[in-house]
Amino acid sequence: MKRFFRILRNCLVALSLAICFASLAFWIRGWHYNESLHLIWISKPDAQARSTGGAINFSSLTSQLHLTLQHFTHADAASHSATKPLFAGFRYIVFSNPRMQGRSGMKPFFFKRYSSKADNIRQSVAVMGAPNWCLAAITAIPPTLWLVQSLRKRRRRASDLCSTCGYDLRATPNQCPECGTVRQPSPARTVSS
Repeated sequence: MKRFFRILRNCLVALSLAICFASLAFWIRGWHYNESLHLIWISKPDAQARSTGGAINFSSLTSQLHLTLQHFTHADAASHSATKPLFAGFRYIVFSNPRMQGRSGMKPFFFKRYSSKADNIRQSVAVMGAPNWCLAAITAIPPTLWLVQSLRKRRRRASDLCSTCGYDLRATPNQCPECGTVRQPSPARTVSS
């Protein structure tokens, strides 16, 4: 069970690091381009040619990251014909436009929720916005903690300290008398005759 949690933690740290690098890339590109990635799921049209679906939009607009969650019903099933198929009913489209000069006038952090009903389209939308640097800073925390923890364990192992509690193991090199952790012999410590 301990191994499972260690693997899960390492996967989450790797995911966090990937999101951190992606947000840094969006931040840098956001000074020159307004980019948007839309992942859309659309159901097959029913007898009245209506389709329902949902969308997740990631947009980098003027160095801000926007996340939009959307649920919609279209009376026109061909309204998403410009999208490209991805997998299992999902479709995507990417927009990239040169950035307009000047400030956007948007608040750095915001959350908006609205719904609209027209003759052929019904949708509900939730939009969150935050600066790209904020996402990069938040997602850099888990990899930084992981790195500090692994460096601390390596230093403790090299200086005859318990890797769990830091107790001095020079008198009892096989097991920690403080916490009971059994010390794993490292390849450098094994003495061959």
